[in-house]
Amino acid sequence: MAAKNLPEWQNFALGSVSPAISALFTNPFEVAKVRKQMDGELSKKTSGVYKGTVSTLKTIYTHEGLRGLQSGLTIAVLREGSKNLFRIGAYQPILNRLHTDKDSPTPIWKRICAGAVSGSVGALVCNPIEIVKTRMQGHIKNEGDRKSFRSQHQYRTIPEGFKSVHSEFGLVGMWKFSVVVSMARSAVITAVALPTYTMLKQAALDRGVENNPYLHIPISLVSAFLSIIFNNPLDVLRNRLYNQKDALYKGPSDAFKKIVAAEGYRGFYKGFWQHYMRSAPHSTLTFVIFEQLSRLLGNDEVD
Repeated sequence: MAAKNLPEWQNFALGSVSPAISALFTNPFEVAKVRKQMDGELSKKTSGVYKGTVSTLKTIYTHEGLRGLQSGLTIAVLREGSKNLFRIGAYQPILNRLHTDKDSPTPIWKRICAGAVSGSVGALVCNPIEIVKTRMQGHIKNEGDRKSFRSQHQYRTIPEGFKSVHSEFGLVGMWKFSVVVSMARSAVITAVALPTYTMLKQAALDRGVENNPYLHIPISLVSAFLSIIFNNPLDVLRNRLYNQKDALYKGPSDAFKKIVAAEGYRGFYKGFWQHYMRSAPHSTLTFVIFEQLSRLLGNDEVD
């Protein structure tokens, strides 16, 4: 998704600002997703503290208040703004270089490649931010709710989080032990979500549907759902690597084997609905904000 007729720097700016604004509203669902994915780590049983999406949000609010629901909000906004500067912002510039014939429709494989590359770059650049964000969102302030949570990290500030991660892994280690999974995750979700959104939108416009939020919202929901189906296993794997303590996992392959052995393949779909309840409104808000800001800048063609 990008504005065809805007300068590239404005595409990058819109790609950064739109999801950063969205995170202000969707962060509680991200917190709920992380908690569900960590609950019952390497165990066939969960704590029972976190159940459905609404129940999880209610439990967090009851035990930790609004601050608990918005755990890691500042770094979540930072993450969205920095990562999507590349993930969304670079999508159209990359696509423009892959497809130079402006008079012919863009093949789906080029859209997928552009999404995979821009997503991978965003994940590579922002991996340390992702680690600290996940750990801040996964920290449970109420001791009674930590029954089946193996790892907890308490950071009072973002700089403290970065200092702790650096002390634990070293500078290179802030990327080394988890960045491959993070890049794969971001490549998959971008390669599915952005081409799906742009293709569904173009198909609707070709049939005379008006280009407005009433079109953008439903296709955002569809693209988010499809991307989560492919993305959730990698999301679980990545967050387990991010949140581990005392070298619980030696690397991605070791984490994969341990999750399968202890939780079965269903373990990779923990937090699926919380993930969708976060991604669906987040994608919708991001796409709608992007479209509206693009129009304010004088562009009506968003691909």
